[in-house]
Amino acid sequence: VPDLAKALAEVRRVLRPAGRLCAATNGDEHMLELENLLSDWLAAYGVSYERATRFKFRLENGADILSRYFANVTRADLPDNRLYVTEAEPLLAYALSLPQVQTALSEAESRSADMLTDLRCRLSGISAEQPFIITKSSGLFKAD
Repeated sequence: VPDLAKALAEVRRVLRPAGRLCAATNGDEHMLELENLLSDWLAAYGVSYERATRFKFRLENGADILSRYFANVTRADLPDNRLYVTEAEPLLAYALSLPQVQTALSEAESRSADMLTDLRCRLSGISAEQPFIITKSSGLFKAD
């Protein structure tokens, strides 16, 4: 949301007296390996990559932010924090769906085919025996 303070004040206002806010978010390390791979790939073509996981409200600061509006705040982290990707194509499809990647490819019109070939090459070693491991840093805040 553009104005997090205003949004949380409004949530607090409209909740019933015994109401509870549940807010899921990610942490700073969420999908860092993929972000690094994409950053390195695009840097090879002179394109900077801005991480998508830099949100105002994250695991690292969510409790502090929510405690300004709610008396009781608890955090529960996602217990399994690793994703094992055993096939390249789904990871490639996901990467190509990211707005930052779409923008980079559209701005590099004449080189986009070479860039895609390079990315496929970088992902080609992924298999069940050699998975691409992605850290997940996700959790849920409960506030009342």
